[in-house]
Amino acid sequence: MSLLSTMLRSPRFGAHAATVRRPRPTTFDSTGVASSTYEDLPVMVISQPATKDAGRFLPEGTRIDNVRSFWSEQELSVGDGKSLEPDVIVDRGKSYRVIFAEPRDADGGYFKVWAEGFVT
Repeated sequence: MSLLSTMLRSPRFGAHAATVRRPRPTTFDSTGVASSTYEDLPVMVISQPATKDAGRFLPEGTRIDNVRSFWSEQELSVGDGKSLEPDVIVDRGKSYRVIFAEPRDADGGYFKVWAEGFVT
């Protein structure tokens, strides 16, 4: 078991339960009205405020003070930019939209993402 795997299971290192709201592909009814549905998945995460260094990976104009980084064993997605929206992480009552994902294969297959807070 890798060190990161141990950390993601230990509250001592800040690991805690969160929910990933994974969007399903958008469907349309017979009149053309779009309908979006989500699947809620439990996930263990470690979250922390994004550092200034993260700004080089984020979309231009993103307010860094509204961004958190998350580590997870669960794959987290920014969507496909077309019909699939990005994952939403609900962490301690606040919602964050994944805006950048970085698979960390060298760290044992984990995912680091940056997610921007928003009001639901």
